Amino acid sequence: LTAGAGGDNFSHSSNSMIFTVEIDLTDKGVSNWTQVARTVFQYLEMLRQYPRGGLPAYLHEERKQIAQMSFQFMQEKDPSDLVIDLSERMLPI
Repeated sequence: LTAGAGGDNFSHSSNSMIFTVEIDLTDKGVSNWTQVARTVFQYLEMLRQYPRGGLPAYLHEERKQIAQMSFQFMQEKDPSDLVIDLSERMLPI
């Protein structure tokens, strides 16, 4: 299971984002794909029920720690590739 904002530079900008969920299923999971999809949508609906900014603090803390580790262990990019990537992210979609 993976979820998050698209990794390409065309699915998000400074003011919008496309959220994706990808699930690799076993043979049993494929035969029960409707239950898997129902469970994903139930979880998303549960998240929508929280008041704005009211998600449990541990979710923010986990995300913060992951972002810090990603930054700390980030592989260096060619400077010109970095400029292209950053400028594409600033484009409105």
